[in-house]
Amino acid sequence: MAAPICENCTKGTKLPGKPTGNMVNIGGIDTYVAPPPRPLAPGNEHKAVVIFTDALGLPLGNSQIIADGFAKELNLPVYVPDMFNGSPPISPEAMSSVDHFEVGKPRPFWNKLRFYGLLLTILPNIILYNAPGKVAARMQGWCDALRKEKGVERLGAVGHCYGGMVIVKLAALRSGILQAAVVAHPGSIKQEEIDKVDFPCAWATCQEDQSFPQPFAKQVEKSFQARDDKTKVPYEFVYYPGTMHGFAARPALHVPEIREAFEKVTEQSWKWLQKYL
Repeated sequence: MAAPICENCTKGTKLPGKPTGNMVNIGGIDTYVAPPPRPLAPGNEHKAVVIFTDALGLPLGNSQIIADGFAKELNLPVYVPDMFNGSPPISPEAMSSVDHFEVGKPRPFWNKLRFYGLLLTILPNIILYNAPGKVAARMQGWCDALRKEKGVERLGAVGHCYGGMVIVKLAALRSGILQAAVVAHPGSIKQEEIDKVDFPCAWATCQEDQSFPQPFAKQVEKSFQARDDKTKVPYEFVYYPGTMHGFAARPALHVPEIREAFEKVTEQSWKWLQKYL
């Protein structure tokens, strides 16, 4: 099995601005909530959205800022649970933005050394506390608590990197946890897990991705095309050229091509949830 993180999981840019929501506790897990700015539309009283973060979790702040934008656009409560219980595998201080978006260029040797050195410090955290299966089980409990405590009946999800992996693993754990989802450049997942996805699912893929490379992305897309009437679900695959793993969560907005891709993947996510949640 491939490692749950790759070199690009450790690279990116902090989004400008400050989160405007607040922290609550749901099922014993600290959770950021971005409230809807207007009264809920009839029929939306029992809907909510969850954003499953990358490996940097809540401390970076990007997921909260993204959640604020989703809440404003969708006019629904948007939650960002602390998937890692206060101990994300990667800290904001460890994140580097040296060459995150130089697509097609070979990595300097010292960059590779830096990643492997950092990986040695990250693996104990993942193995002991935040292995993908452990995080998925933790988030299953959180989703159940959200439904019970907040009266949520239809839950849509957006997962970036590690969080995209969690969405697929939730589908493999049990049917009915999610009603719609967007998976953006996920971490390592298996075809047999993907085959368990039983809800409308959109995918955002990038040009360079060690965790979800284009050949595998195309294989996954074909697997959705090949489903029979009993297992068929709405799906879409959107390819974002010129991007690397992480662009939907930690984009370098000073690069015009990346800014445009980030805006488009955000719009893709909004539209998918508006249509299917």
